[in-house]
Amino acid sequence: MAAPKTVSADSLVVSTEDVESISNFRGFTQDGFVKKEQPATLDPNAPDVCKIIFDQTAVFGGGLKDFRSVVYSGTAGGYIKSINQITQSVGVYSDAEAARSAFDRLMPDMVKCSEAHIKNYEFTLTRPDSSTIFLDSKYWKAAYRAKSTVLATTSTVGFQHPELVTQGVLDAITDNVP
Repeated sequence: MAAPKTVSADSLVVSTEDVESISNFRGFTQDGFVKKEQPATLDPNAPDVCKIIFDQTAVFGGGLKDFRSVVYSGTAGGYIKSINQITQSVGVYSDAEAARSAFDRLMPDMVKCSEAHIKNYEFTLTRPDSSTIFLDSKYWKAAYRAKSTVLATTSTVGFQHPELVTQGVLDAITDNVP
């Protein structure tokens, strides 16, 4: 039996050009680009019950072999200016069981956050399939997926069709997982 192919988190991050194509938005700016090589707390003011939503340390847990998180953002023109931002985070684990275990522990905590009905953290949680969780908020969208040795997440603020951008970028990440 052949050894499983190794994958790097960096190789799975979707390029600016591809995100522009998926989102139909061409306004990402260099000063809106952030890249991290370790999980970070993206929302330090999140209530404890909702840290699982945007705290990468809570989402990915321990045991990562590789990690990458990238943020692209820019201002949308028009009469009312708005920010379009997407965050992609990719964690690679030693094996598929570890990635799936990290994914499986997300759901109960996400349900607790949803049921708490805390302002700015109110969302509808759906499971499009057994390996994907989608969070739909009035203010943001987020998606989480386990595939092979990878746990990937995307979240968006802004965009004309944020659910399509969130899901489209997540699909682009996981379509490249061997």
